[in-house]
Amino acid sequence: MVDDRRTAFFLFFNMNLPILIIAHPKVPHFGGTKHWHPAYPFLCLLAGAGVVLAAQAIAAALTARSSERGKSVGVGLAVAATIALTAAPGALETKRSHPHGLSYYTPVVGGPSGGADLGLNRGFWGYETGAIVDWLAVHLPNGGRVYPNDTFFSSWEQLRHDGRLPPTIEAEWWSVPSCDIAVVEHEQHMDEVEHQIWIAFGTVQPGYVVRVEGAPTLTVYVNPRSTRYVP
Repeated sequence: MVDDRRTAFFLFFNMNLPILIIAHPKVPHFGGTKHWHPAYPFLCLLAGAGVVLAAQAIAAALTARSSERGKSVGVGLAVAATIALTAAPGALETKRSHPHGLSYYTPVVGGPSGGADLGLNRGFWGYETGAIVDWLAVHLPNGGRVYPNDTFFSSWEQLRHDGRLPPTIEAEWWSVPSCDIAVVEHEQHMDEVEHQIWIAFGTVQPGYVVRVEGAPTLTVYVNPRSTRYVP
């Protein structure tokens, strides 16, 4: 059957164009994900079409030269196999990445370590700060001040609202020397922050490092002059 509407071309074109535009080194941009969002619906549609074709091929293979009852069983097996094969990769990668979803990269780029080697972001708006709330509660039992780097204000407040972050631990975005703890988000546009913390605290020794499959995603420094930090 001829598709006069050229649906496949429409999906393929719209799936790739936004990514090709933002991938050009001379295109100015801030942040990455939102620039790719227009491509995602078309990628999903194309993937859905691929799943249907795969299911049809599996069903045809299982029902070839079968009786009517055999064909019914074959179609059922085809549906089950298609669902399993479609859902398994996402389920496995979700289990592997949780709870560091935004710091995770798929095997296509070599996982989190491969992403780090390529210079890709290992966080976004302080998502990984949630990985240290238990550590903060242990080492600042009586409260303290934290420089949260790129952590968005509403994200910090959400940690409080969810009961994960004690209310006595405050955020200070404007004065690193006055803080007990300083956080470094490993993003390229934040590279200078770590050096500034070294100067402010007078130490290059991290107090704690969050790693995902060996790749540092967040580094924590302790102010040697802090009177509230408990080792």
